[in-house]
Amino acid sequence: MRYLPQTSAGLFLTLTVSFFSNAVLACSGPGVGALVDANIRLSFQLFALAAFLFAGTIVLFLFRRKRASLVIMLLAAVILALHPVWTVSAFSGDCGGSKAMSSLKATGVLGILFLVQLALFVSTFVLRRRA
Repeated sequence: MRYLPQTSAGLFLTLTVSFFSNAVLACSGPGVGALVDANIRLSFQLFALAAFLFAGTIVLFLFRRKRASLVIMLLAAVILALHPVWTVSAFSGDCGGSKAMSSLKATGVLGILFLVQLALFVSTFVLRRRA
């Protein structure tokens, strides 16, 4: 009976490490500076791509001034303003890996929003041609 708390604590720790494996990583050892710099550089490059996608979303909105396009553009503006290049630190924990991965996800969402805006833009001309 006295081993039950120790066993359950060990099981809890094992399950936590299994499900959240990158939550227990540490950033130490040789080559850490280069890895952090590479992750920061990747994050800034993804931000540049995200800014380009946002500019494309704005241009498509200017050609198609509808409420759905406005919502997509505003959502893209919020995502760009809260992009991980500004909000996630690269110097704590995992050598900037979470910064790079969250930048990739944010840029991916902006890419999806751009494609939706493009699809709405193209569908406007297709529907206009059929009518």
